[in-house]
Formats: sequence, C-alpha cells, structure tokens
Amino acid sequence: MDSPAPARPLPQLRCPLCGGPNGCVAARTGSFSEPCWCRDVAFPAELLAKVAEDQRGRACICRRCAQSPP
Repeated sequence: MDSPAPARPLPQLRCPLCGGPNGCVAARTGSFSEPCWCRDVAFPAELLAKVAEDQRGRACICRRCAQSPP
C-alpha cells in the first residue's frame, strides 16, 4: 500500500538520481500551490525504479534525468 502524499512538500532540492539540483518549485517554496515544470511530465516506470527506495516519493527527479533515455 502506498503512503499518502505529504500535506507539505519536503525540502529535497537534489535529484535522487544524479545529485544535481532538481528545480522543484514545491520543495523550494514549501507549497504545492505554485506550478512546477514536472506537473505535466509522465515519468516512465523504468526511470522511477532507479530511485533509491528511501527517496521514492520524497525527492523529485531533475529535468535532465527525466529527459534522458531510460
């Protein structure tokens, strides 16, 4: 069973795959009310599977990693 989404974004500003800045507006502002580049991106399951288990649902993948082929 998946855990519910947090009420507030976590301040994780680094991509869990490359360690670079993830550009997450929600993590930076502390609010889900601001639009972020990733809201309309479909992240392939293969890419999400590369995220360490302890970072899943806690840190956003950066645009560069999201656009890289799996």
